Amino acid sequence: MLLNQRGHKATHTVAVVLLLLTLVVLLVKEKLNDALPWPLEVARQRRTNGNSYSFSFERSDGSNALVKRGKSYDIDKLEGSTLNCLMAGSQEDLPDEYKTQWESYGDIERYGWVMEISAVAAITPSVQSAMDGLKLPPVQDQSWRMVESRHGKASTDSANPGKTYPATGAIYRNVFSCELGVLIAVNNEGPQHVKNAPPRESLVPLRQWSDIMGLQWQKLCGNKPLRYVIRNSVRNPDTLRDLRQIYGVSTFEGLPVADSPLGEYPGKTLTGDSEEGEAIIGSPNGRGVAFLLYQHKKTFGDTTHIKSMKVWNADQDIPGLKKTSGRANILFELEVDGAAMMKRDPNPLADRVAGEYSSDLRDDATHVLKRKQHHRRSVEIRAKRAPGRPDYYDKDMARGCELNALMRSSAEDPRYAATGAVYHEITDAGWQMVDSESINRNHRYSQDVMAKLKIPPTTDPSWTYIYWKYERLSKDHINPKSGKGYRTGGYYSNAYNCDAGIMLAISNNSPRNAQENPALTASDLPVVEKWSDINALTWKEVCGPNKALHYILRLHVNNDESRNVLRINVGLEPPANKDLGNYPGSSFTPDSSEGLALLGSPNGRGGAFLVSQHKALFGATRQVTKISAWGNTQDPDMLFEFGTTEGDIPSAKVDPSAPYNYPEQQAAIPCFVLPCDDSHKRRMALVGKAKL
Repeated sequence: MLLNQRGHKATHTVAVVLLLLTLVVLLVKEKLNDALPWPLEVARQRRTNGNSYSFSFERSDGSNALVKRGKSYDIDKLEGSTLNCLMAGSQEDLPDEYKTQWESYGDIERYGWVMEISAVAAITPSVQSAMDGLKLPPVQDQSWRMVESRHGKASTDSANPGKTYPATGAIYRNVFSCELGVLIAVNNEGPQHVKNAPPRESLVPLRQWSDIMGLQWQKLCGNKPLRYVIRNSVRNPDTLRDLRQIYGVSTFEGLPVADSPLGEYPGKTLTGDSEEGEAIIGSPNGRGVAFLLYQHKKTFGDTTHIKSMKVWNADQDIPGLKKTSGRANILFELEVDGAAMMKRDPNPLADRVAGEYSSDLRDDATHVLKRKQHHRRSVEIRAKRAPGRPDYYDKDMARGCELNALMRSSAEDPRYAATGAVYHEITDAGWQMVDSESINRNHRYSQDVMAKLKIPPTTDPSWTYIYWKYERLSKDHINPKSGKGYRTGGYYSNAYNCDAGIMLAISNNSPRNAQENPALTASDLPVVEKWSDINALTWKEVCGPNKALHYILRLHVNNDESRNVLRINVGLEPPANKDLGNYPGSSFTPDSSEGLALLGSPNGRGGAFLVSQHKALFGATRQVTKISAWGNTQDPDMLFEFGTTEGDIPSAKVDPSAPYNYPEQQAAIPCFVLPCDDSHKRRMALVGKAKL
């Protein structure tokens, strides 16, 4: 009996000791995580071949912290501004590379699309509320038709003998009213988005919603103007992200229906030329409408464009629904250029199918809205769209083109003002400096590259290591892919060699990107947030105002979008990999399309903003002159080289009134300008001494 009691006590004691040891280990690990940037801690555990550390920035659960497409609210604003210009321009002035190749309805049938027209049985209550507000007849009226386009047949391409495009089963379901001028996007899934979609090279060329709708409206409606486009139950995560940014909320989902920030129709109204409106026009659900209008000007009119948008809750008036799904409806109100409409078949197919419409609306002057002149800022966009190239590549070219202009300008652009001006603003915004000197000092980062550039090795005392951590967002969150919790927060780990003029980007994750769930609102972000601003202010503090920046070396780039841009540049279909060899690997200059795309990629634009937003520190025209990438395209290293037309010493003063000035020898960048003002020529090649 006594032995049993002693045995139980001994077992209990051992259990308590083990529990205490476990708690100690956890506390030590937590302290270690707080003291070290976690990517470096993980990399330390992943020594490869006994020679070097692999900086893939993977979390312990195997998820990749930085695998994000890189799209953002700001990029969508840029895209929307560009699309506004394209919609406002005439067919004659539209550059050839922006014109659609699909102008004949016969192309729909030729590429395996089958169209079916039927009566409309019903529409969702939230869309019906908009129809009531617009005083439109119910969908049971003969003026409405359900138009279903199914990609049900394989097809061949006469321009590419032997090439076959398999049927994908993709479906576009939309409600048309030619007489009323309304298009309702009900349920649309393109060939590239269906389950088991074929590889990109086997996708049917005619596949975009905008082209299918443009050709169908031409066939069904002839010369009748389009006045409204309604996007029903929007669930695209990028569009909803932009809406959350506009509304200043973290989610629309899981709320009592009556408390949805989206509200009931008419909800929030955004004008097409506002920043918020541009973001929605540039979002996935907005750009399709813009493409429809600017690529099919012969059908919809030279300058028909998006005048305004109404956004409201898609869950409105659904019987029995208590919690919101998080989806939104968007009504695009168009301003119609009736004078430019080209007359076609006076008896279009819809008239023959439906007979006389019951509505008494007429296509007269009272319904043809007067065109609003757009006098907007110039927007730079890339020179040529390659068929089948991903949208993000074209966007990055556009951003790279604009960044080229910002760097080469002798004045800072107030549209892209820096968020900080002095060093103490970093800590004032909530950033904390963590000691990582002893850890990083032991690593020889890119030793072969440093030797070729005649730069001291990273173990040399001339290097300064700074690690900034934003603790205010460091709390437990759930990774939606793995379901596991992790600590998250922004961090910037970089090194500086002032005498050599080089900045080494070791491990960086902004507060905006670090947190996955819940989504961030603008109020969550620190005032000084961007990598470019943090590093500019740190460089000024560490190196002083008269040290020229020659290089930014980004180690082991693992951003999906940046890597895919590089893969496309070297002739690969992402995500295929290629060994680019040792430094310098493959090199690109900003006077090429490939260089512009890399400059505008997530890992390129930070350096461009760094010098363009801090000209008093780095010089009036400090600019990227070459981009090199080497190693495997899975995790390449990238070197951005900087130069100037004014020598190596930065200018101490920047004249804010100075115009944008392109050095003649560097001016032939493949961009053009659409000023959106009829008093200017709509296409202007940037050659010679051309100015924005």
